[in-house]
Amino acid sequence: MEDGTARRFDVGDGYLVLQKWGSELFVLYIKMVGMDYRAMLHALKSLARHEGCTRIAGIGRRGWDRKLAKYGFVPDGDGGLQLDIKEA
Repeated sequence: MEDGTARRFDVGDGYLVLQKWGSELFVLYIKMVGMDYRAMLHALKSLARHEGCTRIAGIGRRGWDRKLAKYGFVPDGDGGLQLDIKEA
């Protein structure tokens, strides 16, 4: 994946559209049937690590911060969310 180029990744019955910026994997779009957050997060972490990224970030509708907080996502101060994945 080249920096700045968006790419679609199929995950189960849904897909993710992601874009890499340096060491950050930015989530542009998520379509997950049944919204299995654990499966989504596992896929995101795997793809991010494969691409050499240490952070996952994205911007979404209000409420995503509450849904994703229990998975380690924190507000970034600019209206988005991020997850540091430096740990193993």
